Amino acid sequence: MRQPLDNQPIPSSRIIAGFIVVSLAMLEMFSVPRAYFVLGSLVATTCMICIAFMSHPNLISMMRPTLPTIAAGIVGAIFLYLVFLGGNEFVRTVSPLGIGASNEGSIYSLFASTPILLRLIVFFLDALGFESYFRGILQQLAVKKLGIGSVFIVALVDAAIHFSSLNPLFVVTTFIADSVWGINYYFAKDLSSNILDHFLWDILIFIVIPVS
Repeated sequence: MRQPLDNQPIPSSRIIAGFIVVSLAMLEMFSVPRAYFVLGSLVATTCMICIAFMSHPNLISMMRPTLPTIAAGIVGAIFLYLVFLGGNEFVRTVSPLGIGASNEGSIYSLFASTPILLRLIVFFLDALGFESYFRGILQQLAVKKLGIGSVFIVALVDAAIHFSSLNPLFVVTTFIADSVWGINYYFAKDLSSNILDHFLWDILIFIVIPVS
């Protein structure tokens, strides 16, 4: 019988190599011309998925869906959307640190001309990639030493990589979203709940009811 990821140590060399590859893939995503962002996103998230499963082949054992964890994923997506809805009003009213509507528009414009079906594929891979790697690998490793602090350390790491987007709003929203998803995984212990949460949030904020 396969043992769950929690009981199998991952070699540090594999962790470091995987992190370098994922970081470079994300840098590529933000470095390519904006017209190719969607393609860059597909490459980056596919790298995350491959690295996550190569880092530990039994990652699938972390997908333990139950009615409560799936419900938590749905509620989490709605909650995070409402947080961003309120944040949108705050940004428009206060413009903290010079962040304003132009920063929001910059993010939305990345998907503006993308066909709906391709957007759904991008968002599914986005959810699967980010959750399998940042929660399934990095947070799972960090939680053994940092407990709930691992949620915010991993969120900070992801946000730091997003500095390469040169959009401060992207950095802040990444930290907030990752913190919510990290808390969900910390308590639910179900990666499928996180993937659902992330995917539904992407659909809500970028397709169904954009806040911009």
